[in-house]
Amino acid sequence: MSRCRCPVTAGCYILLVFCSILAAQQLPSGMKLERIEAQGSLLFMPSEIAKMSGLRTGQDVDMAALQKANVTLGEWGYFSGVRFSYRYTGTNLTVVFQVEDEKKLLTYLPDNFTSIRDEEILEAIRQEYPSFGGKVPARGTANQYVEEKIEKLLKAKGSPATVTFASVLNVRSGQGQMVFRQNKEIPICAVHFQGVGSDLESDLTAVSAKLRESSYSRQSAAAFFDLTLLPAARRHGYWRLELLEARAIDDSSCSTGTTLLLRLGDGDVFSWGAAIWDGNQNQTNAMLDDLTGMRNGEIADIGKIEAGLSKVTESYRSGGFLDFSMTPRAEQDDQRRQVNYRIQLKEGAQYSMGQFLCASPVDPTSCSSIRSKWKIPAGDILSGTVFEQFKADAFADWAKQYVPKGVVLNLILQENAARRVADVVVIPQK
Repeated sequence: MSRCRCPVTAGCYILLVFCSILAAQQLPSGMKLERIEAQGSLLFMPSEIAKMSGLRTGQDVDMAALQKANVTLGEWGYFSGVRFSYRYTGTNLTVVFQVEDEKKLLTYLPDNFTSIRDEEILEAIRQEYPSFGGKVPARGTANQYVEEKIEKLLKAKGSPATVTFASVLNVRSGQGQMVFRQNKEIPICAVHFQGVGSDLESDLTAVSAKLRESSYSRQSAAAFFDLTLLPAARRHGYWRLELLEARAIDDSSCSTGTTLLLRLGDGDVFSWGAAIWDGNQNQTNAMLDDLTGMRNGEIADIGKIEAGLSKVTESYRSGGFLDFSMTPRAEQDDQRRQVNYRIQLKEGAQYSMGQFLCASPVDPTSCSSIRSKWKIPAGDILSGTVFEQFKADAFADWAKQYVPKGVVLNLILQENAARRVADVVVIPQK
């Protein structure tokens, strides 16, 4: 009995050639493939791995056929390593594939198919590979196999669309997905919600106008949920709203497209717990709490929370803290059904007013005109809020006179952190 083991890896070319030469010398001609065995996989059964190899029992077999099958298995993408050995008695040969499962697989997502159901795709694949668990490799012929199965199903339904696939990152889960799409855009006629109360459903329907103007896509629906629907739900205190399913459903009133059903889990209503402040030296915790306007026990309305945090920023900037920044992080306490915010503040320096200056091409007379409208004298606290309002109103109107001359002016703050002084400067916009 002769044996040869050779892995399918990028660096095994010399070993493969050597192994091929050695085995070719030892493998007699006229061999028939009697058995195909496979070891090492938890993803697929030995019979499925045998089918993936392209070999069939009873066929004539030589070393080239075994090597080709070894490479074919590796090309599927499900295995990080593939080796083979063989044994024979007379002209009956048994090949044994030793495989190592690829650990980094992606969830497959049928994205925009309305004429075929997920169950039909799974059934079509599992007719040949019963162990298929909805995972595919990032690279490999397995994806072409799934693509072809979906195209055959579409063709059988009278929709000969082309199917493509691409790997994407699911932002919510942080996991990779392989998205399979048809090259046919199907408009969304309506969006229905399941699993939420009437008050929340009304708001979700109202903010779903853009979704109704788009084409059906599960991937897009999930992104819309994260960016639009979840914030809308959190205005009602539903901080744990989940997207359980997004799929197309039959709707006789929608003959030109499809109706999108979003099945949601709303969870409990969360109340406001507390703000945990860190880094504040010029305002007390109590002062900051008053600015937020949030009270312990009230519904944790994210709109009100964000408005309160904006007031904190406005308060600091109005007080001359021009470099102020904060990093809020929401923390959900599921046991108490509360939302707490941990907020890191960077107050920075408090700035006083320096000079009001104008750069070329603004002439002195014109500069005096706009300077006279500025009301904060040198040495006083420079309010960032006053600056922004002045820039949007008085300065914007005054700067219009330069537009016909082809000059666009901008108003900036030039800060001197060492002196804690900031100049207001008119400059041409680059």
